[in-house]
Amino acid sequence: METVTKIIQAGDGAAVLTALQQFTEENKTNFQLGESTDIRKSFCSAVLRLLQEEGIWSPRILSLALNALRVFAREHQGVEGLISRDGLLVIAQLAGLSTHGSEEDIPADRLEVIVEATKVLCNIVLNHRYLAPLTADIGCLTGLSSRLSLAATLQPPHDLLFFDLRLLFLITACGPAERVAFRDCCNGIPILVNLVDATLFGPSPKEGMVSVQATPICEDEPKPKVSPCNLTREGVACLTTPISVRQCSVLCEALKILFNQTLNWKDEYDEDELCLWRRLSQLVRILLISLPPHRDKTTTDTISHCAELLVNTPEQCAVSFLFPGDVQVMPTLRPLYPDLYDCDGLYASNLDCVCDDWNMCAVLSLINYLHWQLGCDSERSRLSPALTALRVLAKGHRSIRRYLRSIILPTLKEITQRPDEGNSLKSMIVCLMTAGSMGAEEVTADLLFVLCKENVSRLVKHTGFGNAAGLLMSRGLLGGGRCEGEEQYSSDSESSDTEEYQRSRDKLDPVTAGPGDIEDSPSPLDHMTEEEKEIEAEKLAELFDKLNRHGVIKVMPVGKDGKPVLDQDKSEED
Repeated sequence: METVTKIIQAGDGAAVLTALQQFTEENKTNFQLGESTDIRKSFCSAVLRLLQEEGIWSPRILSLALNALRVFAREHQGVEGLISRDGLLVIAQLAGLSTHGSEEDIPADRLEVIVEATKVLCNIVLNHRYLAPLTADIGCLTGLSSRLSLAATLQPPHDLLFFDLRLLFLITACGPAERVAFRDCCNGIPILVNLVDATLFGPSPKEGMVSVQATPICEDEPKPKVSPCNLTREGVACLTTPISVRQCSVLCEALKILFNQTLNWKDEYDEDELCLWRRLSQLVRILLISLPPHRDKTTTDTISHCAELLVNTPEQCAVSFLFPGDVQVMPTLRPLYPDLYDCDGLYASNLDCVCDDWNMCAVLSLINYLHWQLGCDSERSRLSPALTALRVLAKGHRSIRRYLRSIILPTLKEITQRPDEGNSLKSMIVCLMTAGSMGAEEVTADLLFVLCKENVSRLVKHTGFGNAAGLLMSRGLLGGGRCEGEEQYSSDSESSDTEEYQRSRDKLDPVTAGPGDIEDSPSPLDHMTEEEKEIEAEKLAELFDKLNRHGVIKVMPVGKDGKPVLDQDKSEED
């Protein structure tokens, strides 16, 4: 490093080019530079001076110098010059982000320099997160919003677009104030929605871009009669060409930013904001069903980010996730992935499933993804987004809830095993309700509760009291009763009690919801006198009291809201 510093200070262009090439090649995978702090400071100062004199150096040398700083940005000692305001301003100017304007046509020899400078900023913010406000203060946030707004109407190079999004994600994720500033001051969410649209369909003319004044979709309006051949850009069922890996990488970055931007955005939205949410839901719907059915990392990451964004979606926008029932996507999808959709396997060969005159293809895509996650040990720790997204959709639209119920909680017939036994989708989901290591117990119980229309007896019937106890305790429903949310659902019964179930219902164990041993194991109380029963009850009470006094359990009274509360007076006496 010391030798490279002296060569840079000497100013011989050919020698500088060779030295920087050798340095970047040797250290591209080295995350710990072994030089002293003083040598690092000298190297950093020399490279920054070189970059300040950009007019006398070739773009290739500038690019290599930035590459060297990108390696250098991983360090935390001896980088004071790089992470200072002046140092960041030099990098931001080379990235074209320190001014309010953005170039529509970037010269080819400048593109590599701009991309490398943006990469340096990404590494700096990633390794020094407290610098996010400073990068925004020198103009990076405004510059990124300007450049990304052009991306919807132009065709920017992939690397430039990807690292612009990566830098924007890091700045807004590490700086809460910057996250709000991009959303509220830079009109960030419409910019990103237009960018997702352009990535899926290609650049659009400015007058055709989606804005907050997009036409709303009303569930009560008659469903239009459309087919794949006459769908508009706003109502297209799916893409007509396969999604590339590069498209997915850009979409993942955009979806991550949108998730952060919309997290805890508002409790209530005005009509313009709801229109924007509806358009975003439409784009997520198109993306989900246009992805290939195989599960490589690119596809699963994209679906996961889609699910995370759906978690933030207002429930009243769930209708935008659906197609009219006469829209078919398989005639378009099957030619895109003929080898995948013609094979047998876990994933449905026909996505065109209709419920209440609505096409549920996008919902089925999420179910297929969840089913795959449940069967893959490495993915079971990432279940929460898909489960929560399905709960939001089910609570937001009656037809989606009915469809999910038919898939996840099908009609009960003769019960031969407990609901958490077996390999069915229902069995795997019910198992999650008590799987303490997965971190998805609460969202799983919430999903099933919504599918049961927040009816306690219906949930216990499908899952067993033991599996449902956690949710019932958290909502103060352990003693039964009616949940407040139950009133929002329709009054139709949707009874799942078939004749087979009714014949076996009295033989089921209410705790496990599985077959009991009632006939084979008669109750020991049958042959006891009333006096003997009282004695056994007193013994049981004494055992509970002993466990409570020794701290094994904590006996708590039930409050007015139905939830257990700590008896302060009794605890102080103990």
